[in-house]
Amino acid sequence: MIAANAANDWAQVGVTALLGLVTAYIGLSIRQKRRQEIAVNVADNRLVAYGALWSKIPLSPELRDLTRAPPLTPTELRSLFDQLTSWYYDDGHGMLLSVDTRSIYLTVKTNLICKPDRFVPVSLTADVRRGDDARSEHVIRQLSLLRSAMRADLEVYGKPWGKPLDDVDREFLYACQVASWRVQRTLAERRRWLVDKLRRRTRPELYRRRDLPDEGAQATQPVTQ
Repeated sequence: MIAANAANDWAQVGVTALLGLVTAYIGLSIRQKRRQEIAVNVADNRLVAYGALWSKIPLSPELRDLTRAPPLTPTELRSLFDQLTSWYYDDGHGMLLSVDTRSIYLTVKTNLICKPDRFVPVSLTADVRRGDDARSEHVIRQLSLLRSAMRADLEVYGKPWGKPLDDVDREFLYACQVASWRVQRTLAERRRWLVDKLRRRTRPELYRRRDLPDEGAQATQPVTQ
């Protein structure tokens, strides 16, 4: 009799545990499905939002050289700053930016109109101080990097830029706390980033004025990819 009761108790425990596992599995499945639905919605909305932002960014440096387009004037730079700002707040577009892309966006937007001493990376400060043409050249290149980050968010890969990354490009990305291979997904660039990381060259404080914090730097997380 005692053995029968013990067996019955164990059977009840087994049934209870099984029901608990089934309930947990169903709950996890529902949450996972919900996350997938949200991810799909975000991807769809991001495609539309990024398309609107893409259209506001000037031609790439290579195309501007080909078409002999003049440098952007201070008035045009200010207008572009206002357009990018409006895009950020229109229909909640800013919420759709990934962490990396948001940091690049905020940093290059600041570079459009900031004082030369606040320009990122600091290695370009002296050049930007010489005149508006230099600022135009550098921000157009940085906007091209922003475009590539947007493509990476949408998982549209390929050759990201018209030319390979140079040291100044990497300084800009590191200042934004973005790994260089994040948008230029090549084995060579990943190796270069690993070497820079081991040598502590990816630290953003190396490429920003420490006494002039930038909003882009405050909005991101350290590069840990």
